Amino acid sequence: MWPHAAISADGDSLMIRLHDENVTPFAQAVDYQFTIGSGTPTPGTSPDGWVTVPLPTDSCPDRIHIEWGAKRPDGTFPFAQDIFVDCDDGQERAQAGNKLSNLGYAAGSDDQYLQAVLQFQQDYAIAEKGLGDGGQLQPQTHDKLWSLFDSDCDATRPPPPSTPPPSSAPPSQSDVSDGTGSCFSYED
Repeated sequence: MWPHAAISADGDSLMIRLHDENVTPFAQAVDYQFTIGSGTPTPGTSPDGWVTVPLPTDSCPDRIHIEWGAKRPDGTFPFAQDIFVDCDDGQERAQAGNKLSNLGYAAGSDDQYLQAVLQFQQDYAIAEKGLGDGGQLQPQTHDKLWSLFDSDCDATRPPPPSTPPPSSAPPSQSDVSDGTGSCFSYED
């Protein structure tokens, strides 16, 4: 399972596109709730998988927590994600780490970051392997990662290759992620 939310910002609000466990954008109604900072959760139902989150006028929150899907009997949602809002601030390593985290790849430590890059490259069938000189993203990896956040927030992965990955391949996404993720674009 790897559902995620995708995001596009216009300065006043954040548009979040919710994805299912197959990384496919929802096209039908879906329940959700979001929390900005330590505020009160705001519940709702999206008719088409898009959620509009109004941003505070005096600041940009570091994170927004969103939960979505058919509520369980105990009232919890099956999917949840902390979204890093200011993903385009800071150096490339910080931006890439935030973007990978928003897609559901654990990228906090240097080791996690490398594994996230390797898994991202595998999941999106990018021919590059690992990081380039100086620990920077390689060009195809950088372009693909940024394009997901500059597009219509559809982070659907390509179908898996017809041949099994080599035994030295990084662990599957379910082994390195909590099963949630998000794609978003933040524009000033």
